Amino acid sequence: VLIDSYTPRNIAPFVNIGLDDEQGGYLMTHYLLECGHRKIAFLADNIEGVDYIRYLGHQRALKEYGLEADPDNLIVIRPSKYERQNSMNEIFNVVHNFTAFMCCSDYYAVTLMKYLRERGIRFPDDISITGFDDNLYSQIAYPALTTIHQDITHRGEMAVEYLLKMINGWAPETTNISLPVNLVIRDSVKI
Repeated sequence: VLIDSYTPRNIAPFVNIGLDDEQGGYLMTHYLLECGHRKIAFLADNIEGVDYIRYLGHQRALKEYGLEADPDNLIVIRPSKYERQNSMNEIFNVVHNFTAFMCCSDYYAVTLMKYLRERGIRFPDDISITGFDDNLYSQIAYPALTTIHQDITHRGEMAVEYLLKMINGWAPETTNISLPVNLVIRDSVKI
């Protein structure tokens, strides 16, 4: 049993407990568009796996509004702590091109908020920012972060339940579970 795996199924049989990541990307982008944002940066640490699926949802919402996904609006941050500073510097150099940043995790959203705040950027007055996960970072950030909620406790419980049943010989019919997500509106988006 895996959580958030996009491993090819021909490698080994497994059950994946994932999220409706595409819907999460769609919901957040749709909300930003409803708030009037048209220059939305999509920030991820890669463009594969869950981030890619979230990006597909982002593209779907843009398309509904008659907008094309601009490749210049896709920002891939380098995640290692030694390279992250350079990524932040590069983002700061283009921050004026956007009205909102849609980050693929609360961690990156809060990291970006801290970096930009230290350089005089105000949230949401100067720029709006969102995350994905609804973890503790989103709740203690200032301003509190608009994000996509996932129920990690339920995911963990479901993974253990499936694993125990499979150990006892159960062969599940569904091997790719996609749990629902929902939008949590807080204070980090200018309306």
